[in-house]
Amino acid sequence: MKKIFIQNWGTYQNETLVCIGVNIKEIKYYCMRNKLIFNNNVLHTLEKNINKTLLGFVLVNDDGTSFLWLKEFKNKWKYYETLMHELHHLVFIIFGNKLMESEMEAQAYQFEYLFREIRKNLIKEIKNARKTKKKSK
Repeated sequence: MKKIFIQNWGTYQNETLVCIGVNIKEIKYYCMRNKLIFNNNVLHTLEKNINKTLLGFVLVNDDGTSFLWLKEFKNKWKYYETLMHELHHLVFIIFGNKLMESEMEAQAYQFEYLFREIRKNLIKEIKNARKTKKKSK
C-alpha cells in the first residue's frame, strides 16, 4: 500500500503527515501539490531515514507539525505494532514540546485518538483495494 495523508490531532492544533510505503520524491510531490512547506533540513533528514532499513520513524518540526513514515502497512499485527511504536514516540515528543510530559492521561487519550483515526483511514484503503481487485477479475 502507498498512501499519504494529513492526520489532525483532534483537540490539539498539530498535524501529522502520514506516509506509508512512499519515497522522498512522492512526499515532495504531495507537499508541493498541497502547498505544504518544510525546510530543506527536514526533507534531508526525512530522505536519510527513508533510505535506512527502518520499519518506521517520526520527525517533529519546531512548529508542531510532524511526519510519520511507515515502510509498509498490511492488516496484520506486525504492522499495527510498528504503528503503535511510532505513535508512542510522536505523542511523547509533541507533549514534551508542549511541556505536558507529565500529563499521562492526556497522552493516553491522544495516542488512542491517533491510532483509531489512522487505523480507520488505512483499513478503508485496504477495503477499497480489495473491492477494486474483485471488480477487475
